[in-house]
Amino acid sequence: SDAIEGLGGSIDNFIGDAVMALFGIDGDREAPLKAVAAALKMLDGVDRLKPYLEAMYGQSFDVGIGLHYGEAVIGTLGTGKAQKLTAIGDTVNIASRIEAANKDAGTRLLISEELHGRIKDDIAVEDFIRTKLRGTTERKTLYEVKALTPAASNRLSQRAAAPGAVRHAGLDVHHPQVAAVDK
Repeated sequence: SDAIEGLGGSIDNFIGDAVMALFGIDGDREAPLKAVAAALKMLDGVDRLKPYLEAMYGQSFDVGIGLHYGEAVIGTLGTGKAQKLTAIGDTVNIASRIEAANKDAGTRLLISEELHGRIKDDIAVEDFIRTKLRGTTERKTLYEVKALTPAASNRLSQRAAAPGAVRHAGLDVHHPQVAAVDK
């Protein structure tokens, strides 16, 4: 959660061994890049943890991260202390399907063409794939991200993390960056 929240994201939900995070709820123009930076930080954290888990438990594991950019309906669900901000819509579903595509592609971090178009000058792409996401009939182009460019990394490190989103009742429509992560 430090990687997500430290870059201005908000954890929406833990779903089994997955986490869904939102970026851009507060209108931050750097949200797409911050979502990718958070994903790369998470992968780095997993890589540092792997030797320990292997030594202690004889087990190895990895994660797959899927990122998509688009419109989502953002609102508060629940009542009282059970109230929480969440997102619904195709953007959320597509992000989850992109995450699942990592297993078939043998990758760890895939982003959608929509997100790639917004940050292509700020990232290093290892490869791309054309695939039908589960539950869809259209082929989508997904990009495997390996790193931020040095300029993008410097730009983000020079700026303080944006404050967290203000949680409120009601309904807003934004263009959040949605991340779906699964191990």
